[in-house]
Amino acid sequence: MNLEHLRLFCAVVENRSFSSAARSLGVTRSHASQVVSGLEDELGVRLLGRTTRSVTPTREGLSLYERTVGHLKALVDARADIERERSDVAGEVAVTTTSELAEAVLAPIAARFVTAHPHVRLRVLQTWRVVDLVTEGFDFAIRIGKPSDVGLVARPLGHFELGVYASPGYLERRGVSVDDELAGLDWIVARPGHVGGAKLKALLEPGDRGVPNVSARDARIEADSFAFARAVACANGGVATLPAFVAAEDVRAGRLVRLAAQRAIRVPTFLVYASGQKLAGRAAAFRDLALLSREVKP
Repeated sequence: MNLEHLRLFCAVVENRSFSSAARSLGVTRSHASQVVSGLEDELGVRLLGRTTRSVTPTREGLSLYERTVGHLKALVDARADIERERSDVAGEVAVTTTSELAEAVLAPIAARFVTAHPHVRLRVLQTWRVVDLVTEGFDFAIRIGKPSDVGLVARPLGHFELGVYASPGYLERRGVSVDDELAGLDWIVARPGHVGGAKLKALLEPGDRGVPNVSARDARIEADSFAFARAVACANGGVATLPAFVAAEDVRAGRLVRLAAQRAIRVPTFLVYASGQKLAGRAAAFRDLALLSREVKP
């Protein structure tokens, strides 16, 4: 027995009219009449008494209505709930972060998220610019350091380690060793975060010490990404303050060495989103997976 046919039959009983029932369900009157006739043939009983002025259920029709209407309502409500949940979960989640954090932090989260939620599209913007999440339509940002904006929620993802790196060729040319003082060297500064300067110190947690006293005006080169600073350092261009995950492959290959290990610091990273509004189901699912993953590398 077709549930939609039962639903249409119940609508006819409730409206006492084929025409009204058909309009309420978005079908034609002739279709409604054919459906009820088909039910009567299937059950072998007359379900409705029809006159030119009204439609009334027979004893058998009333019995069928009373036995099915409650169950049909529960099924219709359940289907509506599922469709609402699907609508809430399906769609798009938009995330912004820097290119380096996108690769080290977001990429593994993204892979797991799209596998677990095949109906969700993930949109990623890689930029050092501080994006206005609400006005620019982003659900989340992954940022270095906790934002001061009280309108944002910041949930810790972990830390990454920041170190000072140079190429063996640069150290040989300058006649310094990995343990020498760093004053007077050619600094490469990742300008968007003032990495190596005073602004970096504000990102640190209590107890972190030994940050090189380097500002943008001390830099020989200002870069707009860690990746470019790393490339210049590999080309014997100077000393760069880099996340360990950015420099790791070059260190293994011997293109970079780490200087003054005691200067290494741990920088906090946060998942940031707007406060004061309920997250959509898909966004809440992304948040929960990200916080469980905590993929920031040493």
